[in-house]
Amino acid sequence: MVLSRLPTKRAMANRKAGRHCRWPDGRQAWGEERVSGLTSVTVQPGFAFSVDDPIMTIGSCFAREIEVVLAARGFDLPALAVTVPDGQRPDGTKPNVILNKYSVHSMENEIRWAFEGPPCEPERFFLSVGDDLWHDPHVVHNVTPGPMSVVQSRRDGIAAMMRELPRCRVVVITLGLVESWFDKETRLYLNTIPPVTVLKQQSRRFELHVLDYGDVLKALDRIHALIAAYGHPEFHILCTVSPVPFKMTYTGQDAIVANTYGKSVQRAAAEVFAAKHENVDYFPSYEIVATSDRQRAYLQDNIHVTPEAVDAIMSTVLDTYCVSGQDAASKDSSVEPG
Repeated sequence: MVLSRLPTKRAMANRKAGRHCRWPDGRQAWGEERVSGLTSVTVQPGFAFSVDDPIMTIGSCFAREIEVVLAARGFDLPALAVTVPDGQRPDGTKPNVILNKYSVHSMENEIRWAFEGPPCEPERFFLSVGDDLWHDPHVVHNVTPGPMSVVQSRRDGIAAMMRELPRCRVVVITLGLVESWFDKETRLYLNTIPPVTVLKQQSRRFELHVLDYGDVLKALDRIHALIAAYGHPEFHILCTVSPVPFKMTYTGQDAIVANTYGKSVQRAAAEVFAAKHENVDYFPSYEIVATSDRQRAYLQDNIHVTPEAVDAIMSTVLDTYCVSGQDAASKDSSVEPG
């Protein structure tokens, strides 16, 4: 499909719209400034919001970093109500680490299950890892297993949080990975790899799927339909691709090659997703980090993004989209969809 069609006069006018339309030329001072340190970008917003708008954050661990910045600015974030006690999650992780959603299917699942109920009985949904110890394969893999009552309580908390969608006019989605584990018994995509003990005992039950562009786009469209059915009547989605790579690939490829494929596929799908829906914008978090000085963009593990980079990304988001409460509605109706 053709993503957009522009008359010649419009295309030529865009050429002169500003220096942001030109690739940063290091021979020019303005070009060097754009990609020196942390890259700066120009974004054309399709909507606006204010601090009075609750924001639903859905996605990978990068969503948790976004929440830190927004919470400090006074935003209402339902995701912060979900917590896993110390001792039941890895040291150094955020209390709501259980919400990390790495594949687009996992994001879709949580919305659907919150409003349409669980897809199967708990004994099939959860994975047994010992005597009265169960693992929820639809949350992060490193949360401590527990009795059925504990893992079910965690799941109930996630569903209750997701049912806050009707009051959230803004939904932020951070796309993560395209390597996704599939449970052939339940016919459900999982959030992460099942525990090694389960894989050894039931190796034929699970398989790794590497999603393609069409898989991602179709899932995003289903997410849009779910939010339209159950969310705020005037919702807007701000979709981005997480700049955080995976720690390792299960494909046997070079991790750099596999990660580039995954991010590229999701980036392409996000662009079309935004073009198809007037209430969806794409924000270039991935591009900002990927073209920035790595020493300032990534921590020493070369995986997690520095607080400085997160602050720069979110400052751009808020400078672009956030207005005072009284001005939000008027600005939202006056801008052209992006």
